[in-house]
Amino acid sequence: MPFNHKSSRRHEQSVQEDPGKHGISMQQPSVDGPMVKVTNSMPDDEFYSQRSTLKKGKKGQKESTRVPLQMSKQTFDRIIYPVQTKRGLKYPKKKPMPQMGGHVPQDLVQNSMELSRKNGKLLDGFLILYSCRVKLPHEAIKSKLDSQNIMEVIEEDLCYFQNLTSIDLSDNHIRLEQLRNLKSLTEINLQYNYIRVIPSLATDDFERVETLNLSFNSLTPASIRSLYTLKKLKSLDLQANNLVTLPEDVSRMVNLEELNLSSNQFSSGSSLVNPSLLTKAIGQIPKLKRLNLSRNKFQAFHGDMLQKDSDFL
Repeated sequence: MPFNHKSSRRHEQSVQEDPGKHGISMQQPSVDGPMVKVTNSMPDDEFYSQRSTLKKGKKGQKESTRVPLQMSKQTFDRIIYPVQTKRGLKYPKKKPMPQMGGHVPQDLVQNSMELSRKNGKLLDGFLILYSCRVKLPHEAIKSKLDSQNIMEVIEEDLCYFQNLTSIDLSDNHIRLEQLRNLKSLTEINLQYNYIRVIPSLATDDFERVETLNLSFNSLTPASIRSLYTLKKLKSLDLQANNLVTLPEDVSRMVNLEELNLSSNQFSSGSSLVNPSLLTKAIGQIPKLKRLNLSRNKFQAFHGDMLQKDSDFL
């Protein structure tokens, strides 16, 4: 009888669909012994219940209980901030002071200052490297560290940054004399640093500084005399320092070209300081080109003591 391919294929298909009909047992040979029947040892109810729980776990439902890491917000902010974004560095948001009818109790201010000192940062070499986004000290050129709550400075670390020309330390607690080891500085921003007194500086301190911002501090006129050693100083910002007068020998700033004295307490009706003497002292600065006296209490220009041939030329 000739071999029929069609009948053979039909027979194989029927065997696959119902093997018991053709006398074929669904058993598998054991490795070590006789034929062993393959069965499911788990009941159907338990199997389907476990399967349903696995599906729930995949969807993100209660798969396992996670215990959150105990960490305060301040510690969290220190770890992740500042963050580099497309618009620049991003810092954590500051909590506003409580509104108490325009008056904040003195004990609350002192407690906040003590707390800020405990949590304050330290200005060292690593912080400057991070702000400049460089790895080596000689690669640092400009540093921006405003509003970092920096309380102290490791002055020995600053000796390694001999190419740093600009530093912005506004809104911290830094004093000018703490930066004397940065010999290449030409621009310093120390506004909002609670500076009251500047001690006498050596002749080799800040030899290259041309721009100095000391606005929004509480400087005294005597502290301004300490700046006479800055021979290359061209721009000085003393805005909002509650100044009533200036030293009479302020003309010793021989290279000063721009002076900002806005938002101080200079007054035409002052009984302590003669406003004509103040105008005379400012007029004798030899290279002065720009002078800002806005938002003071002047009622007139007091030029009584000015000399036409030498003052404000």
